[in-house]
Amino acid sequence: MNLQTIGKQATLDSREVAEMVGKRHADLMRDIRTYAGYLTESKIALSDFFIETFYSDSTGRTLPNYQITRKGCEFIAHKLTGQKGAEFTVRYINRFHEMEQVIVGGNMSIAQMLNKQLAIVIDGVDNLNGRVDNLENTMTVDFGQQRRLQNLGKQTAVKILGGIDSPAYKDASLRGKVFGAMWRDYKDYFAVASYRDTARVDIDRALAYLAEWRPQGALRRELEEVCFVVEVS
Repeated sequence: MNLQTIGKQATLDSREVAEMVGKRHADLMRDIRTYAGYLTESKIALSDFFIETFYSDSTGRTLPNYQITRKGCEFIAHKLTGQKGAEFTVRYINRFHEMEQVIVGGNMSIAQMLNKQLAIVIDGVDNLNGRVDNLENTMTVDFGQQRRLQNLGKQTAVKILGGIDSPAYKDASLRGKVFGAMWRDYKDYFAVASYRDTARVDIDRALAYLAEWRPQGALRRELEEVCFVVEVS
């Protein structure tokens, strides 16, 4: 039984209501959002009818649903015609009657039911927050951030070569080696295939890395052979 209480209101889960009216849950959600628009435009309290919440499906996804009050069920029933409307009315009345019997019988206190509903909402929010955190950690730098990385990398390489008028910079082979080594070291350090794949959360570290990068080993010695001091102030 998917009866809940929110505040002082008993509610039915929209997934169960969808089964009761013979609709796909997605279709009922679409209908409720339409009804919600009508109520909002009329300045009628939406929470008296429909309360949006979240649930976790069998795959761990966090999905929206609604807790539907008795008034909300009556609203939906009025949108149905003939036998389908009559059957739904009987079913939701019986469901709310079951809720009242549970409360009166003392099998589940209001406080217990509130705690259960709160736990469902908190679980849904936690799952949603986890998905947001995961999304933030996997998002790569945007175009503007890519340009910042590219421009800073170029500035660093040009300084190391002694400026655009230096013999080292004018040596196309040597210039290519410096640029190539810098971006190769960058990709190895951040474990990416291109600077464009840099994680957005790493943008500050990436900028600092490029500003501080210096050639090492044979490339450093080759630069020194053309009388250029590699350590750039």
